[in-house]
Amino acid sequence: MRVNRAALAPLLTVALLAACSRSPDEAAHDGCKGVYDRYMRWTQKHQRRPETPTEIKEVTPKPGPWGTAYFVEVAQDTSVVVWSNGPDRKPDTADDIRYPQE
Repeated sequence: MRVNRAALAPLLTVALLAACSRSPDEAAHDGCKGVYDRYMRWTQKHQRRPETPTEIKEVTPKPGPWGTAYFVEVAQDTSVVVWSNGPDRKPDTADDIRYPQE
């Protein structure tokens, strides 16, 4: 099957512009959701929480939009929250992004 590059170019341009126009907050929210989803799939597959640096890297492969890591919190009731430091890069401040939101 041949791809008509001329027809494909406008679609790629629109997709690229949409991706670039996301705010850092939106990117952090999407990143937290991605880490949450990877964490849940990992724990379901392995029947335990990731513990080693390699296992944690599988769940949190890249930093958030402000260059800081994503963090996974597991409460005593086993609920899971993923968070990213906000623009101030400091934990537990009002600009942190959390998924799922509390």
